[in-house]
Amino acid sequence: MEGWTILVHFLPRIKLKVLLNKDLKNFCIIHKRLGQKIYSRNIKNWKKQSVEGSELQNELDQLIKRGEQVDLELKTKKQRADAYKEWAARNRILNLLEIKKSLIEYQNKLDTLKEASERVDIADRQVNESKAQLEPVNKSIKNVEATIESLEKEIGDLRNKNKTATKNIEDALRHNSLDEKLQKAADTLKKVQNTYAQWDKEKESITKEYDKYKNFYETLSQKFSPDENLPKLKDELYAEHAKIKKEELEITEKQTIYFRLDNQLHSNQNSQRNSMETKLRNLVKFRNNPAIPDAWEFYTKNREKFRGQVYVPYLDVHIPNANNLVLFNNVVASRDLGIFIFSCSQDEELLINKFKIDSSIVSQEMIQNFEETKVELSSQLGELGFVDFLLNLFKSSSPVGAYLNGLYSMDKLLIGGQKVEENYERICQAAREINPEFQLFLTRQLRIEVYSSRHNPKKIYVDRKTIIYNNPRFDMEHTKSLIDVDNELKKLQEDKEILKERQEKVAQAKEDFKRRGEEYREKMKKEKEKSDEIKRYRDHAAKCKDKLSQYSKEKPNLEAAQAAYNEASNKILETAIGDFEKIVDSMENQRDPINTIAINCDEHARLKSRLKQLKAEKDFFDQIHQTNKEDFQQKLKSRVEAKEEVEYRKSVFKQVAECSPPGSGGEVTNDDKRKFEKILKEFEEKQIPDDLESIELKNAEERKKSSKDRQDGTEKDADEYEKFLKEREILVKNIRLATEKNDRWKNKMDTELASWLEQLRPMIDSINEKFSQFFATLGCVGEVRFDEPENKYSISEYGIKIMVKFRNGTCLRELNPQTQSGGERSVSTMLYIMALQNLCFVPFRCVDEINQGMDPNNERAVFNMMVKLLDNNEGEGGGNNNNKTQYFLLTPKLLNGLQFNERVTVHVVHNGPAIENPLDWDPQRFLRR
Repeated sequence: MEGWTILVHFLPRIKLKVLLNKDLKNFCIIHKRLGQKIYSRNIKNWKKQSVEGSELQNELDQLIKRGEQVDLELKTKKQRADAYKEWAARNRILNLLEIKKSLIEYQNKLDTLKEASERVDIADRQVNESKAQLEPVNKSIKNVEATIESLEKEIGDLRNKNKTATKNIEDALRHNSLDEKLQKAADTLKKVQNTYAQWDKEKESITKEYDKYKNFYETLSQKFSPDENLPKLKDELYAEHAKIKKEELEITEKQTIYFRLDNQLHSNQNSQRNSMETKLRNLVKFRNNPAIPDAWEFYTKNREKFRGQVYVPYLDVHIPNANNLVLFNNVVASRDLGIFIFSCSQDEELLINKFKIDSSIVSQEMIQNFEETKVELSSQLGELGFVDFLLNLFKSSSPVGAYLNGLYSMDKLLIGGQKVEENYERICQAAREINPEFQLFLTRQLRIEVYSSRHNPKKIYVDRKTIIYNNPRFDMEHTKSLIDVDNELKKLQEDKEILKERQEKVAQAKEDFKRRGEEYREKMKKEKEKSDEIKRYRDHAAKCKDKLSQYSKEKPNLEAAQAAYNEASNKILETAIGDFEKIVDSMENQRDPINTIAINCDEHARLKSRLKQLKAEKDFFDQIHQTNKEDFQQKLKSRVEAKEEVEYRKSVFKQVAECSPPGSGGEVTNDDKRKFEKILKEFEEKQIPDDLESIELKNAEERKKSSKDRQDGTEKDADEYEKFLKEREILVKNIRLATEKNDRWKNKMDTELASWLEQLRPMIDSINEKFSQFFATLGCVGEVRFDEPENKYSISEYGIKIMVKFRNGTCLRELNPQTQSGGERSVSTMLYIMALQNLCFVPFRCVDEINQGMDPNNERAVFNMMVKLLDNNEGEGGGNNNNKTQYFLLTPKLLNGLQFNERVTVHVVHNGPAIENPLDWDPQRFLRR
């Protein structure tokens, strides 16, 4: 039996698609005996190659499709990417202008600090020099004062010793210098007489001088009235100066704030644009309406044509808390996400006439009612476990809020917590009793609806459903805060204009302050001159008055003077003779001390003069030293202010350039050095001016261009464009490699398929010929066709198609379970198997219950046909090969009157516990019965 295959057909119990549904695998199993002729040994390998080829083709198709998508994306993104790059380049120029401006201001302040430091060093040297000049002067003064003190002590001692001797001499002179004493007494008397004679005249002169200065003082005092506004003007100038400084500081702070805010707003603008694009893509996916983004783009570019604003709920709703997204996803239907909301029918027509979109008009009355709707959770609802109303969990424009609230009654939709979930039925019914309009309730896990029966309103039903989490229409994009960036930028520009006006006002105020300061100093100078003149006359008048008062008290007494003269004369005459000798002795003893005193006095006078000179020098140097010290403190203060200004300008530069400037003190990191070198290179490439005036002009020019030429486009667009370019290069290479690989596979398959089909088609024709003959014997029509797929490389799609016609008036139809009956399919299958006999040589064939699905006529015809086939000299393989195959037909019954011959043997199988002993079996008796 080796090398042979036994085919066992259980035909009535299998679905015919095993043989008839174009399954090449089953076809080849049945024809396994045809192995060498139809290359059945290669079928498995071909199928594997076919799958590989299909995968190659799919891969190539996907690469080509992806390439087309990438080309489309590149075409779409290029304009936006170019627009963004242009904007980014211009914005970078603005940024570089700000950096260059801050760098120049920083370098200017560095130069100022350097100059201030040099001035401090010079002032410090001057202080040290003036101090050095003072030291020898102070030392000389100290030495001279010590010498003078010593001389004064010596002179004092000599004078004290000489005092007694001088007294003795005077006593002696009174006795011995009679004429001189008398003459002296006479002179004293004469002096008194002369003074008495000139006293009235001198008094009159002093009185006239006093009256003159007094008149001058009184006249000038009457004419002079101090300007009472000067102190007030001084206070005003101080206040104005402080106000200007404060205003300049505020303007600087505002400029810094506006710069940061401008960058932040542009960043927010890009972020919102990206978020809006994401929302539009999601909206198209949810609503399956590609017209939505086109309609929205038309509106945004033609706002001036619309009377009011247009809103789309999905683009407008903001849900601050991400945990509440699921609540809105379980309430708001997707059909309401993309609806366009208008304020009037004219605006609606502008869009619906151009685009196929859903729309609605929200009246002003609806908006007003919504704005007046305020819902707060009562304490009673809070005790039940409710936390808020759905209306309070989102933010939107009033039209969108009015629309959504009108649809879903969000002001009556309660949100519950864990307590509500645990006892939802009782709590929700209690809430409905509080307000019958409360019908829908949400928690984090449940959606609860409470309603009453139509037939019995008192009967309440509670319907609970689980919250759906896998339908995320509202997503994290809706948690991002939305601000009107364009409006904020407009406000920022207005604020900048206001700030510019403030700068101009400050500049004008500084000019006015300077002018008023000069006027104040001029007035103060003139008033001081007048005041000093009045004070000078007042002092002269006071001195004259004191002199006159003193002079009036010292008027000479002639009688007393005459009496004193007479008394002195008498006394002189009495004592003159006795003192002569004493005078001589005393004068002789005082000669040496007097000489010493004279010498010491001369030296004392000289030293006093020297001391006076040294003190004058000291005062001069002290004044210079004090002036130098004050100048040093002023320069030091200026340096501190310059250093603070440098630090401030340094911080401004670091803020705008994101790196430390050179020469900023401390260690500069390598990263900062690289960044600064890169910035310097950009300065040169972008031709950034080197002076502040040119920078301001270029800045204004660039900002004007930026505001005028701004187009759509984001950093994301530019990044995606570059990513698509790189992907396109990779795709071109991969497509070329895949095409080459696919071509090699096709060439190989073409060669093998051509050889296989060349032998297979004649075999199918032979089967068809036999099959048609068998059907003609039954009075029907049948054909076997080779079913080739459109894709010749799809090996699994090759198959056999059996066409049959059992009735007149009908056409050939494919054999399948839907068209033919079970008996017809059994007949067709059996005839098809019989048609294979000449092609497949096997020693045994076993057919199980083939007749169970046939009617008697078909069963009889098929049975007779099988007997005739096997008895035909042209049986299997031609010649007398019919003797080589034996059929086993298994059936529970056989029809009467079948054609039997010597080649047909009937076997009756007995089995089972109820069967009699075979030895007792009498076939002859059974046949006679």
